[in-house]
Amino acid sequence: MLELRPYQKQFINDIRNKFRAGHRRVCGVMPCGAGKTLATADMTKKAAAKGNRTVFMVHRKELIDQTSKTFNELGIEHGIIAAGVEPKYELPVQIASVQTLFRRLDKIQPPNFLIVDECHHILADTYMKIVKRWDCHMLGLTATPIRMGGITLHDSFDCLVEGPSVKKLIAEGFLSNFEYINSTRLDLSGLKIKRGEYTKESMNALMDHVAVTNIIVKNYLEVASDKKAICYCVDIEHSKHVANFFQQSGVRAEHFDSTTPAVERADIIERFRSGDIKVLCNVELIGEGFDVPDMECVILARPTKSLTLFIQQSMRPLRPDPLNPNKKALIIDHVNNVKNFGMIDEKRDWSLKKNVIKEKDASNAPFKECFGCGELIPLAMRACPYCGYEFLNDAPVRINYDMHKIYDSSEKTLSTIDYYLLIAEERGYKKGWAAIKALMYARSLDDCIEIADACGYKKGWAYHNYNELDKYRSKNTDQHVLRSHA
Repeated sequence: MLELRPYQKQFINDIRNKFRAGHRRVCGVMPCGAGKTLATADMTKKAAAKGNRTVFMVHRKELIDQTSKTFNELGIEHGIIAAGVEPKYELPVQIASVQTLFRRLDKIQPPNFLIVDECHHILADTYMKIVKRWDCHMLGLTATPIRMGGITLHDSFDCLVEGPSVKKLIAEGFLSNFEYINSTRLDLSGLKIKRGEYTKESMNALMDHVAVTNIIVKNYLEVASDKKAICYCVDIEHSKHVANFFQQSGVRAEHFDSTTPAVERADIIERFRSGDIKVLCNVELIGEGFDVPDMECVILARPTKSLTLFIQQSMRPLRPDPLNPNKKALIIDHVNNVKNFGMIDEKRDWSLKKNVIKEKDASNAPFKECFGCGELIPLAMRACPYCGYEFLNDAPVRINYDMHKIYDSSEKTLSTIDYYLLIAEERGYKKGWAAIKALMYARSLDDCIEIADACGYKKGWAYHNYNELDKYRSKNTDQHVLRSHA
């Protein structure tokens, strides 16, 4: 029998309190792998016990199967609204494919409670037509309440509930620790952008080359050999080429995509789960809700401007493995996505405000670029561990660079304010100098309170400067520290 974790119970209570306060459309945010489906399945079960009808809406077949499995384990009798499945409209709980649900709206009794899984898709036409059709309580679930270009979900929801952070879940053992490796970086400046995202044509021209594919396979063999890995590619042809190159190098790899027949696709996933396939190459097919606990590695071979896509793909291997309690996930970034979005365990400043959020400003990006070797290293480091460049020097020297680990979630690093306090002590500056420097990278009230505590200031100082953050950000011109996603 599945049991709720303490943070899932708190998440449910917070959502219920919003509904009790009169809100009709609540957006619930929890990190990938935190168990959003289990939490809301519990809500569904209790709603059904009170005679309320619930529709749980998803957009992929794999998510229907996984949600149905969770409902069965909780003893929730339900129908499935999807192509090829015999409907049971009389049941009070339905798991529905978005596309099939839209076509059958006239056949379905309106629910009292609508749950929209992966609700960052809700601005799509099909979703909006369903949502506008039913006047009921609605709960949206997502790890990333933002659309391409930083568009918030303010038109769809009237309040937001946030669960625990990625760091907290890792610290408590509910997500795995991870290492982040930033591999040889390509020049992305030539990529073309259309509707807020890199075009497939320009990405393909950059990535689908033997030399690049050779690096992808070589690096896997060097740092992740024999680990189960998912490789995210640019398009179908690129994915096929990468899979073929893995196979030629002796790695059991397969490609699959949305055109792969359903039976064959299910067989490939099962072979990946069993370990018969080690590397699974795809475009964007494996993303939201894909759950293989013993999968340890993800390979990013596709640049993106989407924070949502970056987080969904990068966090695939962080689900804990009951058979491997010491599991440490590995993320190999071949396209420098980390520089655009920061680390996956950073605190994000989510919002439902109408003004557009810049996706690159949703995180604090605690990294800087070494002027000596071009590598990304933690902000707190005063000397590059790869080339020895010291950040207090004024004469940067560039040399060649290759693949390096830049982050390990199990290793403690200095905070931004601690980093600047060390420099202030070294240079004989007052701590106020360090406080101002750290405020340039602050993104939240918690950041300001952390700075105040480190400097011995009162909380009133933190509240005052939190309201002045835009002023400090405008001063952020320190050439030795990488600005947030610069």
